[in-house]
Amino acid sequence: MRKWYGGLFPILFLLFLFFLPTQRCLASVTSLTDTSNGTTVSQIAVIGSNETSVLDHGQQYEAILTNETGFRVEDVIPISINTAGTLELTILNKATRSAVPAALYSDADCTNRLADFTSYKTQYYLNTPTTYYLKIQESTIENTLTIDFKAKLISNVDLDAQFDKLYPIASDSNNPSFVHVIIPQDGILTIDYDGFYGGYVQLCDESKVPVTNLVYLNSSCDETKQTIFGVSKGSYYLKLQSNSLLCHITLHTNKIIDRSGAKKVKAATLKTNKKMNGILTTSDKSGKIDWFKIILKKNSTLKLQFTGNVNSDEFRVEITSAKLKNKITFDMSGLDYSNTIRLPYQIDQTLKKGTYYVKIIKNTSQTSGNYTVKRIH
Repeated sequence: MRKWYGGLFPILFLLFLFFLPTQRCLASVTSLTDTSNGTTVSQIAVIGSNETSVLDHGQQYEAILTNETGFRVEDVIPISINTAGTLELTILNKATRSAVPAALYSDADCTNRLADFTSYKTQYYLNTPTTYYLKIQESTIENTLTIDFKAKLISNVDLDAQFDKLYPIASDSNNPSFVHVIIPQDGILTIDYDGFYGGYVQLCDESKVPVTNLVYLNSSCDETKQTIFGVSKGSYYLKLQSNSLLCHITLHTNKIIDRSGAKKVKAATLKTNKKMNGILTTSDKSGKIDWFKIILKKNSTLKLQFTGNVNSDEFRVEITSAKLKNKITFDMSGLDYSNTIRLPYQIDQTLKKGTYYVKIIKNTSQTSGNYTVKRIH
């Protein structure tokens, strides 16, 4: 009589094979096709870009993987990148359109795991342009599994930026990006930042030496953050560090004509209901003063309003006169994370007949920005 437990051996053997850890990582892929031209290829080759039109389309591949166990597919596909940057991968089961999980390794033996790609995590920053290995593991009873890949590589290279154009930027906390920009005239440089997480931006000279403090830009979530620098005509780099892996920036520039006087004897006269613009740039030395003059023909109330943008520290405002025992002072500083003032500052004070001087002073070498001063009364 055949013992009852004899029939368990085939089942136990199959279970053993299923759960046996496999050391095989480079199993063959039945086919890998570049769907843009129908060519059979040996690897996914991702070319970096910072052009939105290129990245929106991505590079698309199709892989047909053989089910060798009857229970799951486990294969490895080489994937190369030509530059450092943020790799974005979407991996889908062609039949079900569901996400196929995969792990990225630095070595062909799949021992050094770098990242997991899932439906929730599709991006990873890679610092070295080389060949990596994407390990696919998917449970299925089908003989083959067809997978669609959409790959993008947002480059982290020095970018020559144009104004009023949206750029995707690859960066992480340890690998900043540099954006080169040429300012055509004295004025302001505005940076619009859009990222899921916050980031830091710093203006540097053409040798990448910082000329401002690091400015924090809050995570956008539902809004774009902005910061503004006062700049002289010339060549600059923006240093950007973001934990978003992928963020977007847009640069704008506006010419500012400085109406202030460079010395007390050349102070520009402020007249009632008139306003004048001024600018203090990163090129100006600490302590640089813009001069304005106010003449009161009788005892009266002086009303002045200041608006503008101050980045990295403060502008100090002083009103002096032989008629004053003590000068009137206050600081124009940032009101939010970007150190950019949003609300007007106002002086409303009764003064005696006489001549008064308004000094707008650059507090530190890193401070910059623009302002408008208006005499209301």
